[in-house]
Amino acid sequence: MRRALILTFVLAACGGDGSPDAGAPGPDAPEAEAPAAVETRSAVRIAGILMVGENTAEFRPCEGGEPLWLDGPLTADLVSLHGELTPGVEPFEGIFLDVVADIDPPPASGPGTAYAGALIVELLRRAAFEGWNCGDVDPAVVAAAAGTEPFWRLQVTEDGAEFATPEGTRTLEMQPLEMDAEGWVLQGTDPQSGNVFVSLTELPCRNAMSGAYSHLTVEVQLGGQVLRGCGWLGAVADPDAA
Repeated sequence: MRRALILTFVLAACGGDGSPDAGAPGPDAPEAEAPAAVETRSAVRIAGILMVGENTAEFRPCEGGEPLWLDGPLTADLVSLHGELTPGVEPFEGIFLDVVADIDPPPASGPGTAYAGALIVELLRRAAFEGWNCGDVDPAVVAAAAGTEPFWRLQVTEDGAEFATPEGTRTLEMQPLEMDAEGWVLQGTDPQSGNVFVSLTELPCRNAMSGAYSHLTVEVQLGGQVLRGCGWLGAVADPDAA
């Protein structure tokens, strides 16, 4: 299994003022309806929006359904990353997350018991406040990368590959993704400039403009240029997801 984020903080969850009757419903109050239980799954690739507030770490899957309680050893790292990426002008802001995770039953105690299930993140693939959202989750993506100064973008799907710059977009002919000692490689040809070589190294990378996180550092050799940026594997190519 590929290297996960290193746990560096501890998420402290506290509840109310300590009084056992604080916030208790009156005798005639209707009983709250429990959320429908979610299907438990192991090592799935899942994207969604992470909302963080006081005593709250809620994950809303892009695929819909009940929200999940964020739990597990990477919780503190993800909460810290949320605080780093969000502007902090709203009380309950969200960031886009793309992760490999288990979906478990909710915790037996604490604020997470009210949720239908718990998201136990094993690996982080992408995180951003802007630039990515649920609308760009494409199940056919094999790998993607982008860089700034100069701007460029590469997207490889099961149907083909596109390389974009401010001057325009062109189609590349790429061979299948291959693993190497440091991550993955892509090789192919560009009808305008000849051979293309792409190395995708398993080193965390941050977008120079937005701060968005992705799990790969990318170098593209194309037409005599060497372009550097950040990238990610799509779910269709992810060896760590079932």
